[in-house]
Amino acid sequence: MKKITVASLALFLLVATGCTKEKLPTCPDCKFTCLTPGEAGVLTNDCLDNYSCSFELHKNAMLDYSGSNTGPYIESGNKLVFALSSATQGSPMVADDEITTVLYFEIDAAQQSFLAEGDLMDLLNLRFQQLCYCVDISRKKPTGGCMQGQRIDGSHWMVQGNLTFSYDFGTVPFKFEAVFSD
Repeated sequence: MKKITVASLALFLLVATGCTKEKLPTCPDCKFTCLTPGEAGVLTNDCLDNYSCSFELHKNAMLDYSGSNTGPYIESGNKLVFALSSATQGSPMVADDEITTVLYFEIDAAQQSFLAEGDLMDLLNLRFQQLCYCVDISRKKPTGGCMQGQRIDGSHWMVQGNLTFSYDFGTVPFKFEAVFSD
């Protein structure tokens, strides 16, 4: 009976630990102002139902947008590259409602924090792209907004963004607050 109980407990612990998410660090010292507390429509590490999300850091990297239109090449370099991706297969009952949203930017690897608004947004080499069954899937530079970030530790950054992007049909807002990990 003890062998069965020990084996059952070991199996339970294996399954339970395999199903838990990585506990992300918090940033109690982050005093971000791009978003107001409790603002709606903000993408976070707690991804929406039916979506998959990733918030990645790439050390010793750089962005090169000169190639393919489907996304930037993350190459070897001297920057810290941030890559955000959110994707859904949509509803099986709706044709062509799949969408993937990506956002890439880079900063100097030695920075401990950053704040970019207005013309300073260009320093981030930021691009936004929605890959979908859409007329315009080109990479977009922000037309307005604010981004702030702070290093939490050697492997994590907290970043907040409240951005706008122009399309022929109008302006698309994009808001996020997440911990990026390498």
